[in-house]
Amino acid sequence: MERPHNESHQILFLASSVFLIWMVTWFMYHPVVHFDFVWDDHQFVVENPSIRDFRNVPRYFFDITTMSKPSMGREFQVFRPIRNISYLFDFHLFGLHPRGWHVHNLILHALNATLVFLLAFTLFERKDCNVRRIAALFSGLVFLLHPLQTETVAWVKSRDDLLAVLFVLSGCLVLSRPNLVRSKKGWGLLLIFHLLACLSKVQAILVLPVLAMIPPSGSYSKGEGVKRSGMLLVASLIYFVWRAVFLGQVEQTTPLAENHGQTLWVMGQVTLQYLGLFVFPRDLLADYIHMLSDPMPSFAVVLGSWITLGILFACMVLVTRMNRSYLYPFLLAGVAYAPVANLVPMMQYMAERFMYMPMVAWSLLLGVILSNVPKFSHKTFTCMAWTLAGGYLVMLGWFTTRRLPVWENNLTLFRSVVEDAPSPAFRPRKNLLSAYIDQGYLEEAQVLLEEIMERFVSDDSVNLSAQAEIWRAKAMLATLRQDMESGEILESLRQAIQLNPTYVEAYSDLGVFHATREEHNEALDAFQRALELRPFHANTLYNRGLMFFKMGQPKQGVDDLQASLEEGPRLKCYQILGAYYWNQNQIREAVRIYREGLALFPDDPVLLHWSRAGARLLGD
Repeated sequence: MERPHNESHQILFLASSVFLIWMVTWFMYHPVVHFDFVWDDHQFVVENPSIRDFRNVPRYFFDITTMSKPSMGREFQVFRPIRNISYLFDFHLFGLHPRGWHVHNLILHALNATLVFLLAFTLFERKDCNVRRIAALFSGLVFLLHPLQTETVAWVKSRDDLLAVLFVLSGCLVLSRPNLVRSKKGWGLLLIFHLLACLSKVQAILVLPVLAMIPPSGSYSKGEGVKRSGMLLVASLIYFVWRAVFLGQVEQTTPLAENHGQTLWVMGQVTLQYLGLFVFPRDLLADYIHMLSDPMPSFAVVLGSWITLGILFACMVLVTRMNRSYLYPFLLAGVAYAPVANLVPMMQYMAERFMYMPMVAWSLLLGVILSNVPKFSHKTFTCMAWTLAGGYLVMLGWFTTRRLPVWENNLTLFRSVVEDAPSPAFRPRKNLLSAYIDQGYLEEAQVLLEEIMERFVSDDSVNLSAQAEIWRAKAMLATLRQDMESGEILESLRQAIQLNPTYVEAYSDLGVFHATREEHNEALDAFQRALELRPFHANTLYNRGLMFFKMGQPKQGVDDLQASLEEGPRLKCYQILGAYYWNQNQIREAVRIYREGLALFPDDPVLLHWSRAGARLLGD
C-alpha cells in the first residue's frame, strides 16, 4: 500500500532535482550569453561557409574542407559532422550572433548534468533511498559545477565534446533500463547513440562498447554482454575506417615530439597534472603548451594526483564489496581518460575540454563513495563526509565563477594565459598580440611586440615559422601606427618570407603594401605567390579584388570578392559587390547580395538601407 506513496516521492525528488540542476546551470553560467566568439570559433564557425546551407549536410561526411574554413580544413583535419549539423541549425536560427550559440552550449551542458544525475540515481541502488538520492544529485552537481567544464561550456568550438557526452550518457541510460536493453528497439537506440557519439568526437569510440560488456542493471549474462559489445565494436571499426579514409591518415595531427614514443612519454607526464586538476582545480589555463617544455607539476597538482589515485583505490575496494554496477565509473574512467591522455587514438596538446567526458567518471566515483559512507563509518564521520561534500561543491562553484569571465573575448582569454602560465610561452603571446592588433589596442600591442622580439626572436626553441610570424606582426603594427618608414616595413615582411618561404599571409601583406603605393605589378606578383601556396586564401582574394577595382578592372575585382566570400564572410565585400551591381543597374542581383550580407551582419545600416531601397524598386 505504501508503494504509490514512495513512487510519488521519488518522482517529486527527480523533478525537483532536475529543476535545481537547470536553475544552478543558469545561475552559474549565464554570463556566457554575452560572450564573443573566441579563438578557433572564427575558423570553425564565423569563417566556415559550409554551415550556411542545408544542402551541404551530405558533404560533411565526405569533404574535409566542410569542417572549418576551407583553407584550414586542408591543414588541420578533424572529422566532426554532427557538430557541423548543430552549427548549421544555430546559423539559421541566430545568424552569427554569438548569444544564441552560447545558449545552445548552455542547454547541452544542463542536459548532460541531468543525465549524469539520472545515471547515478540508477547506479546507486541501496536500501537507504535518501542517501542514494542525495549522492546521485551530488554527482550531477559535481559534473555541472567543476571549473574544468568552463572551457567546454564557454567555447563554441567545444560543441563536439558536449554532443559526444550527450549521446554516450543517453546510451548508458539505455543500458541501465533492463526492459529496454533486452529489446531490439533498445539495442537499435544504443547503436544509434554510439554512432552519433563517434560522429561527434572520436573520443567516444570505445566507451559504449566497453560499458555494454557489464551493464549496470545486470539484465543479461556475461556472454550476451560480450556478444553485444562486439556488435558495437564492429560499428566502431567501421566508423574508424571511414574516418581514416576521410582524413587520409589515422592521426588527426602529427606527433608532438620527434616520434610517437617520445610523444607518449611527454603526454604521460602531462596526464599526472590533469589528474590533480580534478581535486584541486587551480591554475587553469586555456593553452597548456608550456607543459611540453616544462612538464614538472606543482606541489598542489602532485598532491591532487595522489588524492585522485587514492579515491580510485578506495572505490575499487568498495566495488569488491558492492554490486558490479559500481564498476561503471571505473570503466568510464579507463576508456574516456585514455584518449584524453592522448595515448589512444590521437596525439595532440592537452586541453580542459578533453576532460569533459572523464568528468562523468569522476562525478560518479565521488557519488559512489558518498552513497556508501554510512555503511562503513560512524555517524559522526558520515556527517563530516557530507559536510566535506557540500564544501567541495561550494569550492567548485567559487572557482567556476572566477574562471568563467576568462572566456569573454580573445583579449581576456589570451591575457589570462600570458599572465598565469608558469613559464613564458610564445604561442599565447603571439595570440594576444593578434588580439591587440585586431581590437585596435596599438600601444599595448607595441609593448608586447617589443617583449616578444627581445625574448623569442633569437630563441632556438622558437621555430623559424614562429619567428616569421613575429616579423609579420611587426610590419602590421608599424603600418597601423605609421611609426616606421616604408622601407622598414618592407624589410620586415621580406624577413618573414625569408624565414618561412611558404608564409601565405606575409605574401598577402606584401601585396597590400605594394598596392597602397600603386605598385600594381609588384602587388600582383605577391598576391599571385600567395594564391599559388593557398589557392583560396580569403584575405589575398579580398585585397587583390580591391586593387582590381582601383585599377579600373571591376570584372576581375568582382570575381575575387565573390571567391573571397566563399571562404569567409566580410562586411566590406557585401557592400562593394552590392554597390557594383547597383551601379550596373542589376538591382535584383544587388538586393540578393545585400540580403545575404544582412543574414550575417543584420545591424549594418548600409546593407539595410540599400536592401530596402532595392526591394521598393523591385516591388518586393
